[in-house]
Amino acid sequence: LAAVFRRHAAVPLHLPPLWLKQIAPATSDETAYMLDQSGALFGLHAGGRAPLITYLAVHPPLATFKRYSFSHALRRGAAAAAPMQELLLADFDVVGAPGTAASATARAATEAELIKVAHEACVATGLPVGPAAVGALLQIGHRHVGPALLAISGVPPGEPRRALLGALSRCAARRLDEWEACAAKLPRGSCPDSAAAGVRRYFFHAWRPADLPKLRALLEQHRHVDADEREAALAGVAEVEAALEAASALGVPPDAVQVEPRLWLPDEEFPCGVQVQLASANYGALARAGRYDATLAARGLGERRAAGLTVYVNRLQAAAEMARAAARCAG
Repeated sequence: LAAVFRRHAAVPLHLPPLWLKQIAPATSDETAYMLDQSGALFGLHAGGRAPLITYLAVHPPLATFKRYSFSHALRRGAAAAAPMQELLLADFDVVGAPGTAASATARAATEAELIKVAHEACVATGLPVGPAAVGALLQIGHRHVGPALLAISGVPPGEPRRALLGALSRCAARRLDEWEACAAKLPRGSCPDSAAAGVRRYFFHAWRPADLPKLRALLEQHRHVDADEREAALAGVAEVEAALEAASALGVPPDAVQVEPRLWLPDEEFPCGVQVQLASANYGALARAGRYDATLAARGLGERRAAGLTVYVNRLQAAAEMARAAARCAG
């Protein structure tokens, strides 16, 4: 993985697994803190960009800056009383000079590079990428597309819609592509019976890159959706299209990619732009990527283009080993 990152001109920058709370506020109720002798609160690393944001606040780059790092993070299990899990994370980040966030071409190029790096990470470990169940699939989405499709389906706004988006995103990570397998996992009351047909039609269709014109036409023809929401979704489709076109120019094969309207990564990770997920049916999300320009702007670091990729190394290695075992059995 380090060789993959270095091919993209990234330099190693291994940061302390702590971050100062006043610079990068907590993003989770489960964040653990350490109090130093001066009374300053430091958060313990649980993944995400908080240590990097703390570094950038002190050392703002004047030109495009690329870094990679390997770190251990602590995450709680899914159950309420589950013990903390230690994960090995590989992070790759691109941070532009001030003023670069406004360039659509620069944003698309950065998002395409994240897609390319995620694909190369699979190739480096021997994990097949594509629609086959034993491999991984590159899922590409935009955070404004899913809410608009739920509005078209008839799901009311507010907390039910957010809960449904979160549940659909978790199903996407596990590649649960059949409505029947996913319906039982949806929060009670989040998907009204009147909206179920639309959710099934729009979110459980295998959208390929070539289908983006159909997705655009679908959004344009439903005029009853809030105008701002529809325009944001149409802009999101255009951003996905631009990123995929740039990724194809970098050599990412189209059959490795699926447009995924269910993709809804947390706001604290990647709050804007195109979102990327490397998904495995057996191990869930193997990698996630996206932009966080808005996070840097909110911390007073200017309008910078900023994007990152996080690879869950343990899961990626396990998925690659399973694929090799399946290939040996088939042979």
